[in-house]
Amino acid sequence: MTYSSERQLGAHAVVIGGSIAGLAAARILSEHFGKVTVIERDPAPQGPEARKGAPQMRHAHALLGAANFTLEKMYPGIITQMERAGALLIDSAADVAMYQYGGWKPRFVAGFQTLNASRPFLEWHIRKRTESIANVEVRHERVVDRLLTTSSGERVTGVVVKYGAHETNLLADLVVDAAGRGTRAPRWLEAMGYERPIEQEVKVDLAYTSRIYEKPGNFAGDWRGLGIYSRLPGHRAAFIFEVEHGHWVVSFPGYFKDHCPTDEEGLLAYARSLPVPDAYEAIRHAKPLTDIAIHKVPSSRWFRYDKMTRFPERFIAIGDSVSSLNPAFGQGMLVSLQGVDKLSMLLAERVIKRQGLYGLPLEAQVKIAEVVLPAWLLSTTMDLRYPQTVGDRPFGIGTVQRIFVDMLDMTSMNEDACRVFYDMLHMRRGPEALFDRRMLLPLLEYMATSPFIPLDKRIRSGPRPLAPA
Repeated sequence: MTYSSERQLGAHAVVIGGSIAGLAAARILSEHFGKVTVIERDPAPQGPEARKGAPQMRHAHALLGAANFTLEKMYPGIITQMERAGALLIDSAADVAMYQYGGWKPRFVAGFQTLNASRPFLEWHIRKRTESIANVEVRHERVVDRLLTTSSGERVTGVVVKYGAHETNLLADLVVDAAGRGTRAPRWLEAMGYERPIEQEVKVDLAYTSRIYEKPGNFAGDWRGLGIYSRLPGHRAAFIFEVEHGHWVVSFPGYFKDHCPTDEEGLLAYARSLPVPDAYEAIRHAKPLTDIAIHKVPSSRWFRYDKMTRFPERFIAIGDSVSSLNPAFGQGMLVSLQGVDKLSMLLAERVIKRQGLYGLPLEAQVKIAEVVLPAWLLSTTMDLRYPQTVGDRPFGIGTVQRIFVDMLDMTSMNEDACRVFYDMLHMRRGPEALFDRRMLLPLLEYMATSPFIPLDKRIRSGPRPLAPA
């Protein structure tokens, strides 16, 4: 879609940051503003290539089920476009072998798909579609230094942009912060006289060590995605995703300074140390195509803008500028896209009701928080099981953690319950899915009997299940 004067909410919107969240925000803003300008720090990419400002791009990514739907809604035809260019659409259960906390998940036809593509490939296609919109302009190698505001600080009126030694004021009717983990919004708000948002943080000292390999021509495995998570007290993991051009993106996450080495011998030894040999066996004879890269994620973090009692008009934070989640759970891109989709729905509603932009920012932050919450609870509840994790442990979290662990164990044995779990993991359903009878009844039975049954008798510890015929 393109901008229509009949649906105008303003003459100009500015987006800070040109990653996936920022590009998607520009796309939905283009329907309601005369012009949208994206301010991006990095140089313009010449193709599907990693950017300095997004070091996570070299590591394993997958677009989970609900994200495919959301992305297709924003960019009609983009999933087919990427598939034709080499991305893989795989069944989210049949084509994925997942070993989680000591047990293999069953393999079955899930009926919904995961998009396997490298992050540079995915972002490139989103970028090209966004840049093709007539009223969207992406300005590269520029930095937003600060916000422009009214004298009272009650409303944001634009941004101050730095380009080399030059500084320019860029006026806007709406400013959207999609700068990611490096966001300066909390400091900007303080400088404007607002309270600093509550910052929830769970420190895990995670690092991803990754490399791209050529998938061996004689590979006999029946999976196109592999996930291995160690059971407590272990804290090593592995992901292998088949992506475009017959390549594998291979990542080894490790917690608490137990990070995978960045030399050949050390990486293979790390792979061999995992609780099952599948990742090691897959890569030990595979041809490396890149150097080994490492990306450190010190913590999961959530700025609770939704809890603020005062918030400036005409300014909204989205994506990793709001919440930066543990990437081991694979929900970061999905949460960002769904947050942008929430903003899109709010804008459309205001057009229909002729409400304008007043009151939109805080309403948007509340809606975005609703998207973040389930993913935050999943990742932090599991991370807080480790005694080394630093973060607030709310009352009763031990009981919740036991329910989570029993659910993960039980879903290795029960296909119907695993279907519900995958719906939750891919954010096709929310936490209310725990009360689905296919999940609730077997989980209650499992929790009642698990203390009396040895672990190896109540999880699918091996061998790895085969894909359905």
